[in-house]
Amino acid sequence: MSNNNYVVKISDDKFEFSDFTFDDAKVTGGELADVFGVHPVENYRVYQQVKNLELEELRPNEKIDISSPSDIYIIEGDASYNFTVDGLNLVWPRAIRGGDIKKLIKKNSSDFDLFLEYKDEADQIVNDDRLIDITQPSVERFYTKKKPDLSFDIFVEGILHKWYKKEISYEEVVTLEVPDYATHPEITYSVKYKKGPGVKPEGILTKGAIINVKNGMEFNVSETGQS
Repeated sequence: MSNNNYVVKISDDKFEFSDFTFDDAKVTGGELADVFGVHPVENYRVYQQVKNLELEELRPNEKIDISSPSDIYIIEGDASYNFTVDGLNLVWPRAIRGGDIKKLIKKNSSDFDLFLEYKDEADQIVNDDRLIDITQPSVERFYTKKKPDLSFDIFVEGILHKWYKKEISYEEVVTLEVPDYATHPEITYSVKYKKGPGVKPEGILTKGAIINVKNGMEFNVSETGQS
């Protein structure tokens, strides 16, 4: 019998890790779930984070070598769903918040922004508290970018958006509220703003117009009909 102790770090979806000790270098997914205190095991997913930060699901009877440190996540769920971040293959059993996605790939929220990739639409920035449903048939694809030095907090229909330019156009404001705006040019919108810069902090942003941005600026976008 080995006299060595092997320590495994295990967390749930709160990303608060605790150390658990085993006297065998080979343990199963079921043993990890058992020591973490979740029952019944079949109601939980066990994930191992490998060296390149990808997540792999462990079956209850599947053994892994814990002699090399790796993080383990044990999350309640009936199935696993795939998504990618910066080309890394990840799995999770339910919807996940933007900030938690960054935690999974060890990216600091204060330094990096997360974007959701679209095929036929402009990519969207994903705020830390936004809940993304990854349980759909399509595989969601995300990527991160280092935050630039210049950034503004603006609100469109009460939703916080990070903006990285000194100016914003009518079209850009509408797209933040209506991501597929460019594919429906026949629909027109009214854009009003307040808490803006300069001597005219409130007003209407017309189609084709551009306005300077101020931190905390608020926009309201409402559909007015067909053009």
